[in-house]
Amino acid sequence: MEWHFLDEYHNRYFGLLIQAKRLYGKGKYWRRLSYKKLIYTPRGSSSLQSDTLIKAAAAAPNTYPIYAFYNPKRACDLFAAGNPSDQLRGVALADGRQVAASIKLAKSRKQRMTCLVSSDHR
Repeated sequence: MEWHFLDEYHNRYFGLLIQAKRLYGKGKYWRRLSYKKLIYTPRGSSSLQSDTLIKAAAAAPNTYPIYAFYNPKRACDLFAAGNPSDQLRGVALADGRQVAASIKLAKSRKQRMTCLVSSDHR
């Protein structure tokens, strides 16, 4: 998804390249949930989708890579049950560069899928 914001009065603009991801999982423990498509390499590409997002944003002036993480109500409720002093929101936005870095730092596929949920909420 691509959004553009324009300030015609000051002749300024910026853009957002947005990649959406959904939290999946079954069971009664929030730590077993994951963004299954977070590590995704599109057909015909040798690059992770996160790297493609970063490169595309860098190629366009005043454009920023953003991830929109959708967390279904059930996931938010499970999280709240295990973390009464914190909340997992229905939609969370994150800097695409930080997401890409988290993916690369994770040591396993499982860590990569869950790093964004658990890293901010331990």
